[in-house]
Amino acid sequence: MNKIVTRVALIVNPWAGIGGELALKGSDGDEIRQLAIDEGLNLNCSKRVTRFLDCLQPYQDELSFLTFPSYMGEHFLERAGFDFEVLNRDWQNNWQYEATSGMPLSSAKDTQQAAQQIASVGVDILVFAGGDGTARDITVGIGENSRQVCLGIPCGVKIQSAVYGRNPEASAELLINFLKTSGVGIAAREVRDIDEEALRSGKVASRYFSDLMVPVEQDELLSLQASKQGSGQFSQSEMESEQLVHEEIAAYLVEMFGAIEDAEPLLIAGAGHTTQAFKRQWGDEASLLGVDVFLGHQLVAKDVSEKSLLQILDEYNEHHPCYIIVSVIGGQGCVLGRGSQPISPGVMTKVLDRWGQTALVVLATEAKLSAIANQNLFVDTGDREMDKRLSGSRTVL
Repeated sequence: MNKIVTRVALIVNPWAGIGGELALKGSDGDEIRQLAIDEGLNLNCSKRVTRFLDCLQPYQDELSFLTFPSYMGEHFLERAGFDFEVLNRDWQNNWQYEATSGMPLSSAKDTQQAAQQIASVGVDILVFAGGDGTARDITVGIGENSRQVCLGIPCGVKIQSAVYGRNPEASAELLINFLKTSGVGIAAREVRDIDEEALRSGKVASRYFSDLMVPVEQDELLSLQASKQGSGQFSQSEMESEQLVHEEIAAYLVEMFGAIEDAEPLLIAGAGHTTQAFKRQWGDEASLLGVDVFLGHQLVAKDVSEKSLLQILDEYNEHHPCYIIVSVIGGQGCVLGRGSQPISPGVMTKVLDRWGQTALVVLATEAKLSAIANQNLFVDTGDREMDKRLSGSRTVL
């Protein structure tokens, strides 16, 4: 008996995530893309799509792909050896290309048109790689009330939408279970997006955009990422209580780091209100949405990139006890990989190799932990070995 072949569309935003390790707070816009090119591209999206397809190798004869030219999908499927058909082949004749990587300078409009064409053709599931902006473009393309089943591979800097797997492997697992149709349902999940210009000026302006239909499992939050829970979802009294707990956490940290006598500590503090309360008490408010570095109580670098962090670690890491301080993203439970991306696998390796697992300090209020549906934290650093190294039980302050 012939196997049933699942028709899958693959749409890749190859520029997703380019701004993360550069501390650019996103990847939208020609100016940000040019900055990333000038600094030397780190093609995280390419690596993540490859990881996703690697998981699907045992199911090659059960999958038939529709995709788009070059790095919008064709490049990855061809390298992975899958059967596929390329739509809109003539697009590549109109694109300009980045000189070093050979990537087309594709746009949000290309993603929207690709999604629109897939909606008109019809597939069993539309898989897309990107961040919140990409999810929004997919929604625009297929239509806000479409019943098209979709699934995201997380590749962006900011991923607040609940339409992505927790990592590329989790997205693949969801697709495989959808393929097997065992224990998988279809449900509407939120697409959210942030105003990146406001984010770069220190303001979080996230809003609900629409819903996408995605495959979900009974224990969906083990694979599917939840929407980010922000402070706007708390009542005024709850917000005031959270702020008090932030200050108590900060006071404890100030006492803990202040007790270090041998040498001034080198402190790398990630983004968020919880960490900012510590920064403010320790010596400088620094940035709400960036990664900041202190040597003792002195702020030595504000809103740093991965490159700057690595340089600082080369200078100070051997002689100053180093700690990385991060908070848990509300609703999602993500610790690393969504927002404080300058704290990269390379940065983590330098710190953990020298100072051990206790050098990673994780902060969260009780209310934030209680709001995580499956009571599990996760990391998605972009490096599977680092993700494994950080797995297991961990104390949360």
